[in-house]
Amino acid sequence: MSNTKQTDALDRLLSRLRGKLTIPDFKSEIDQYWKEEIINRQHLNEVRFNSGPGKRLMDEIMPVSRMLKFGNMTEGWVQFPQNYEIPDCYLWKPDAARPTKIEITVSQGRERFHRRKELVEEGHSHGYVGLQDDASEEDFKAARGREHSAYSTEKVLERTKRGIEIALNKKNDPKYTSMQLIISAPLRSNSFPSSAGQR
Repeated sequence: MSNTKQTDALDRLLSRLRGKLTIPDFKSEIDQYWKEEIINRQHLNEVRFNSGPGKRLMDEIMPVSRMLKFGNMTEGWVQFPQNYEIPDCYLWKPDAARPTKIEITVSQGRERFHRRKELVEEGHSHGYVGLQDDASEEDFKAARGREHSAYSTEKVLERTKRGIEIALNKKNDPKYTSMQLIISAPLRSNSFPSSAGQR
């Protein structure tokens, strides 16, 4: 497959999502993109580090996709204007005259970036360190140089909660009034001790 055709996969997805799609069509477009990406790995670094067009995919589109999945929403329409204005997404529910305006933000995104960067460069990672998005670069460098250490479920929950509070504060502005906010937070099982995942 040519590089031109590979490069078109993400561009094609983003172009389709600028228009109003039914939720089944939206899910189909997402599934098709990932099938191609898994084969071609054309956007590996953009997806890993949420950079370039991969940032919009991972930080805006995929959180909405997860929300629809976990909310078992199968009817309606979605649209991502991608114009650097608010909101990030419009969601039309069945029989709704007006769309729900959705704004999306990320919690502890900088730790995710540094963890993946270390994994790529060193072949291993410290994993969870609990730093927030308002930490300094020096803090992240120091964490990378420290010995690996254990952490409790309570510690993870406390710092995850703090990360969500910081993400909320970033959107504490009257211009977001009446919008629905999605916060993409690190609540997956790999952030917690193994015992927590069994609860």
